[in-house]
Amino acid sequence: IRADGSPRYAMVCTMSGAILNCFLDPLFIFGFDMGITGAALATIIGQILSALLALYYYVKRFQTARWERRYFRLSAACTKAIVSLGVAACFNQIAMCIVQIAMNNTLRYYGASSVYGSDIPLACVGVITKVNVIFIAIIVGIAQGCQPIIGYNYGAKNYRRVRETYKRA
Repeated sequence: IRADGSPRYAMVCTMSGAILNCFLDPLFIFGFDMGITGAALATIIGQILSALLALYYYVKRFQTARWERRYFRLSAACTKAIVSLGVAACFNQIAMCIVQIAMNNTLRYYGASSVYGSDIPLACVGVITKVNVIFIAIIVGIAQGCQPIIGYNYGAKNYRRVRETYKRA
């Protein structure tokens, strides 16, 4: 979506689910007394919202390419390029998933022996994680927004503008 010329809409897709989750977490956990089930449900609803907004863009607003059957056939060269570009991100996601599983199990184990129970520590980490996602999304948005300006001016050997853009970012 960002590459299609709609960076704002891409940000809305990402942020809407995270923000909705931040509001639904305490409502489901404490308001409806659903505990960890409520936190999971809030996350699912937030992710569905983000996915629906992205899907809407691809169906109704996509500008650069049209959906054609030939674009969905993979060649060996295309597959090799996709894998070579995506393998680092894949391993990063796997590592983060393992860390999340270990953290959740630790929080559940030690939280169960506390007076608050295991649901409260898990819910707190869920809210903190979502706030962190919002913070990271802002930082990534700034970085991606200034990349074309820096790249263009670096190529044009306008180093003063590169430094100026870097400082403003």
